[in-house]
Amino acid sequence: MPCKLCLQETKLRHSHILPEFMYKPVYDQRRRAFSTVTTTEGLWNSSTTEDSRVTYHQKGLREYLLCAACEARLSKLESYAKSVLTGPAPRAAEVGGAFTYSDIDYNRFKLFQMSLIWRAGVSTLPVFAKVCLGPHEERLRRYIHAGDPRSANDYGCAMFAVLRDSRLMDSIIVTPNSYKIEGATFYIFLAMGFLWWYPMRTKNIATHYSDLFLKETGTMIVPLKAFEDLPLAIRAVCHAAPLAQLP
Repeated sequence: MPCKLCLQETKLRHSHILPEFMYKPVYDQRRRAFSTVTTTEGLWNSSTTEDSRVTYHQKGLREYLLCAACEARLSKLESYAKSVLTGPAPRAAEVGGAFTYSDIDYNRFKLFQMSLIWRAGVSTLPVFAKVCLGPHEERLRRYIHAGDPRSANDYGCAMFAVLRDSRLMDSIIVTPNSYKIEGATFYIFLAMGFLWWYPMRTKNIATHYSDLFLKETGTMIVPLKAFEDLPLAIRAVCHAAPLAQLP
């Protein structure tokens, strides 16, 4: 089968869709991620019905997606992103209700952000079925394969640190879902306490959103948001479709 990134016919690796480090906060002491699956719809959620089952996972969700070379390429991006978000040396200062990151390697972190939504789009797993990228899927593939992060406003990602009871809401991963605002489609998911916000059309996106995209200078502003202050539609998605959470 062809690798989804380089398109070469070769042996595929069992690839993560979201990198393993994103699952770390949802593992319990036995290192199991707690989840329930509604089999009738193929959506992961926290409801308990006759059609649901509880499943424990030793690793994050994977499928045969990438060849060894492309897996290694994305793994390097993941390692760098992990160092930015969880590294021992803080890269962010909390100023005025936001984390302000500096000295980020623009190419590596932007390509990492792009790779997350692209992998969700090409995945065949039911939990990622809401991500339908259309023509953006091939464009993102070409850019990621070429190592081209584009400009800040081209496939940018805005991030928000989501708080509940004044603590980072990192004990749950929420299935990527679509959401519309002012006629534009964007995708959101929650992982590691961050809401990852991907507009597919940035031309008419309000400045207060595009200002949050990672800049070529290596700076990024991540506002702190109480969960209760998020738009109702986004809160509904978080309630309806957690992918993984602590038991």
